[in-house]
Amino acid sequence: MEMLSYAIFIKNLGDEFVVVRSSPHDDRVNKVDTLILDRKTGTLVCAFDEVSAINGIDYDKKRSAVYGRNLNGGGASLKYGIGADNSDGKQSVIISKASNIPVFYIALDSENIKNGMKEFLPDMGNRSEFEKKLFSYFVSSIIAQIEGLELNESRLNKYPELKNKLVAFKHIMEPLKANVKKSQAVKTRSKPR
Repeated sequence: MEMLSYAIFIKNLGDEFVVVRSSPHDDRVNKVDTLILDRKTGTLVCAFDEVSAINGIDYDKKRSAVYGRNLNGGGASLKYGIGADNSDGKQSVIISKASNIPVFYIALDSENIKNGMKEFLPDMGNRSEFEKKLFSYFVSSIIAQIEGLELNESRLNKYPELKNKLVAFKHIMEPLKANVKKSQAVKTRSKPR
């Protein structure tokens, strides 16, 4: 699951973002699997914790833990996060501590993980229809999680840095969702009858 979601995000986010696996330390201690850096702002915009279930005890535990980390702990703190350094006139990605990072869970059941692995195209320039659907599903899930967190505004207001990052990441995700829907609509209209 972790490698599939990682690959889907790399292929779909493109050069505007850096997608990396978290350090073994941050995976084990801080419970995050994947990090996303916005190249334009140099900001670590979010972290993901993947789960290979869409319901049941494991899913419920993951969902509760992620919401709790955001609403009760101000997001993730990472010992080995990433950032951008522009000191030599050229942007480079650096390892740096990070705090108040929004955490989202990415959930997918085993059947769709298998289908995703089977349908995944190794060519970075091409995406299968299933890859597009997975990305759309991931983006929708993230937006729903952000909106769920926003419902808890009084708790979220305790962590202004986290709240600002959530708002910024939502603004990044919404056009991506619109682009996915637009490309699906064009494909549907162009099918012969």
